[in-house]
Amino acid sequence: MFSANVSATTANLAATTTFAGDTTLTTLTVQSASYNVIFNGSSNTITNAANFQNTGTVTFGNASGDSSLFNGGLTTTAPSQINIGGTLQTSDDAMSLGDSDTPIVLVANTTLNTGSAALTLNATVNGAYTLTLNSTAATTFAGIIGGSAAPTGINTNADGTVVFNTTAITSAGAQLYRENATIGGNITFTTGDNDITFSGTLDSVSDTKTLTIVAGSGDTTFSGTVGGSEALGNTTIGVAGLTASAFKVQGTLAITNSATSEIDGVISDGDSAGIITKAGAGTLTLSGDNTYTGATTVNAGTIAISHADSLGGTSGATTVASGAALSISGGITVAEPITISGTGISSGGAIVFTGGNNTYSGAITLGATSTIVSSSGAQTISGTVNAGNGLTITANGNLVVSGLSLIHI
Repeated sequence: MFSANVSATTANLAATTTFAGDTTLTTLTVQSASYNVIFNGSSNTITNAANFQNTGTVTFGNASGDSSLFNGGLTTTAPSQINIGGTLQTSDDAMSLGDSDTPIVLVANTTLNTGSAALTLNATVNGAYTLTLNSTAATTFAGIIGGSAAPTGINTNADGTVVFNTTAITSAGAQLYRENATIGGNITFTTGDNDITFSGTLDSVSDTKTLTIVAGSGDTTFSGTVGGSEALGNTTIGVAGLTASAFKVQGTLAITNSATSEIDGVISDGDSAGIITKAGAGTLTLSGDNTYTGATTVNAGTIAISHADSLGGTSGATTVASGAALSISGGITVAEPITISGTGISSGGAIVFTGGNNTYSGAITLGATSTIVSSSGAQTISGTVNAGNGLTITANGNLVVSGLSLIHI
């Protein structure tokens, strides 16, 4: 054990070694054998490309203020475990940490920094501390994150790309991915009721890869297009609020939201028809000129539309379940075939016109006794209303019904 600071031209390690003070080494060689290597000084600098061959543990720092710099790059696939606290960085050289037999454990708030070089986490990562990853090249997650001890936050920088080649990333704090991202396999993001943000685009390597987000009372934000270059497979999002731009949908986009949410870009099909399902008590606004051709189902809460094609192509009908609602505003004409049931939310209408002069020209089928409400504006229902059940229409403004066929009012 070196209790004082160390500065040496060459260090050749073959047995357990602890550097307790600041350490500067020009050339570090770590022989292949079962022993531990520990850097616990507040400032450590190694000049050569370091490859840790020891099969015991390796430790880089034990406090958030510690810093370990490997000027020539860093590879750690042989050790039995990697412990990291503070900043672990290279001088624009690649860093590859762990493998399937070499887990990573955070022992303090941790920042990994490779500058313009690739940063790869090949192993599981656990530890109740923050994890920040900075690379203007590719940052790759290849192991499960937070499987046994979730990081308290995950943050990547804005100028590179991030690749998710893992099945699960779990945190006990917010997750912020600032660059364009690619999903390499089926993956679940879990945030422990905290926010998750994708600041760039989010694509998949194939349209069979599924995305699940479990944010609970946290919000989810997609600032860029989702699936623009390659659509995702089935996508399931459970959040408080959702903010998103364009989506390319392959399979089902299932959204459960408890707070106000919006997708303001175009929702389009992938290689097959996209399907949208809505659950949760919140309102989901679809305001884009959407082109997806699959069905839309409102199982709970409200879908609010303000564009004539917000519900996609008319080949995919819309269904509003009992206790849910479709809200229409903006002075639009909606040609979507729809089946409605019930009286909506708090008897506010299964279809509710909330503003502007709108026309519903699509066929309306009553799946159960139902209510349509106009709270303002002049509304027209010009499509056929097919009813084996009762319908109540309540209008505070003008409402013209011209397409009735077998109806009880």
